[in-house]
Amino acid sequence: MDEDISIILPSNSLRMIEEAAAISGETVSQFILRSAYECAIEIVENYNNTY
Repeated sequence: MDEDISIILPSNSLRMIEEAAAISGETVSQFILRSAYECAIEIVENYNNTY
């Protein structure tokens, strides 16, 4: 899981992520992991409700 993953984001995305992390009182890494986890839960729940 410690591999580099390249993605293309809008130019202001890092600033937005940093700002959201600061507002939520998290580090950028914590914010990204929590957000990804919340998205994963939503995707799995939607999938399970569909199939």
